[in-house]
Amino acid sequence: MIKKKKKLKLGSARKKALSQSQPFERTSFRVPEGMDVFKLKEAGRKKIEILPVLATANNKHGVDGTYHFEATYWVNRIGADNQSYVSPKRTFNERCPIHEEYSRLNNDPNADEEHIKSLRAKQRQLFYVLDHDEPEKGVQLWDMSYWLFGKQLDEKIMLAEEEDGYDQFFDPYDGLTIKLGVTEDQFAGNKFYKVAAIDFVKRKDEIEEELWSDLEPLEDLLKVLSYSELKAILFMEDPEESEEEDEEETEEVAPFEADEDKTESEEDSDDDDWEEDLDDFDD
Repeated sequence: MIKKKKKLKLGSARKKALSQSQPFERTSFRVPEGMDVFKLKEAGRKKIEILPVLATANNKHGVDGTYHFEATYWVNRIGADNQSYVSPKRTFNERCPIHEEYSRLNNDPNADEEHIKSLRAKQRQLFYVLDHDEPEKGVQLWDMSYWLFGKQLDEKIMLAEEEDGYDQFFDPYDGLTIKLGVTEDQFAGNKFYKVAAIDFVKRKDEIEEELWSDLEPLEDLLKVLSYSELKAILFMEDPEESEEEDEEETEEVAPFEADEDKTESEEDSDDDDWEEDLDDFDD
């Protein structure tokens, strides 16, 4: 008697091989084709140029249609792989399941404090830069925690005299070169680099227009998932089931609104545990 073979549900070796050969793909932003990602690789001194780029209405601090120098955004690390995803609530003031869960647990006296802390959105910035040590790489994209560079840059500008001319340091014609003092630090056994000092010096030459005139708005590089996609990752659900549940809930839930009892500066204080914001040692 011939034994009937059990039908198995098999995966694909080809799919695995293709996946293995694919380059690392970031979950919170995309890198323009052909462009490298800038990283601080060692302690010491470094000189960079931060390039101007047209801002859109989605840039949190820039003015639509004018040249700005950065795009501020927030991420949450969630899911089985603990990947970073753009926070729709903090970045664009849109409805977000992660922020809703954070708010719910924050009002629950029995909720785990460490879990609540893990749901806090972390502030980051994108810049286009030129590295004086590697000019052959041309324009690079820099993604950095606000607490490891942006905060120091803000303080340097705010504490300067108006005649120092730091306000428009990113002017490609009459702007300033940034000199960074980089130090090495560690957190939870991981090494990372942060900017400990910033100085501005008069740029020797203008930045060629072809390097910055056609740059894509930084905020357009952000990958923003839908409510149902984020919910599925957060609770490790099937994306289709999460979408169906969301459609049912949408009929009953009022439109999402910003927290009226919390100012932006108070929300930013959630980021003050900057050591929890160190995505900069793992890419």
